[in-house]
Amino acid sequence: MKAELKKLIESEVRKALNEAVVEPSEQVLKGAVDVFRQQTGINPATPSLTKKGNNFAIYSTSLEKEIRTNIMKAMFNSLSLEVVASPLPNIIGGYSFLFRFKFVRPFGKQETLESGTVLFKNNKFTAQF
Repeated sequence: MKAELKKLIESEVRKALNEAVVEPSEQVLKGAVDVFRQQTGINPATPSLTKKGNNFAIYSTSLEKEIRTNIMKAMFNSLSLEVVASPLPNIIGGYSFLFRFKFVRPFGKQETLESGTVLFKNNKFTAQF
């Protein structure tokens, strides 16, 4: 009987999590950014929430400080980092963090480049870059 009750509760919790986005805690978001930093060598500020949808939250931060050299200035007018956080299905408290660069070229074209993904499940981070 306990096992059936536990399964029922877990099922209801999963259903509730799928219906509404539960944003990751600030600690989990910072942990994902730390993994990004370790994998790429880029040291961004902690991103802030810019958009929230039904099953995602988008955080962003400027990387303008990275446009220092003449080569970088010739390639980019602006540069920012977006982090798209989505709850992992059927994993309570699990998240997928998609890291992508958004930039504007000197001739005005805006582009997006996906960098990689950090998964957070079972209180552990896994990088896929």
